Amino acid sequence: MLEGINDLGILPAASAEEVIDGLRRAVRRLRALRRDHRRPRLNVLVGTLTPSGGAVSGNHGSVETDRRRREINRFIRTSGIGDGVVDFDRALRDPADHSGLARRYDSGDGLHPSSAGYRRMAQAFELPKLKGPAC
Repeated sequence: MLEGINDLGILPAASAEEVIDGLRRAVRRLRALRRDHRRPRLNVLVGTLTPSGGAVSGNHGSVETDRRRREINRFIRTSGIGDGVVDFDRALRDPADHSGLARRYDSGDGLHPSSAGYRRMAQAFELPKLKGPAC
């Protein structure tokens, strides 16, 4: 599950707390599916929000948006939400400026990954978490 960056970049922008609350609700709903024994187990992997500094659309590229994005990512990394974390932020960010996408992963708008960026996101998944009897 990767949700929240658009909520931060549109006006009026969501607070970090609102996005975190939405993530909690979504994970609760997805986990509720586990109680239905007719369905296979569903593992919920939560992705960190990707960098958007320098984005040309909306309010995505602002310093305030980046502050809230980092707060949400800290929550995702440390809270134990979901069954695992996929760190898209670390996979795509510019090593010299963690608020923005690395040039090779930027589609050109500072917000959306390029084809190389989406390949890098796929590589960030730990595939063993997606297979086996627990999944």
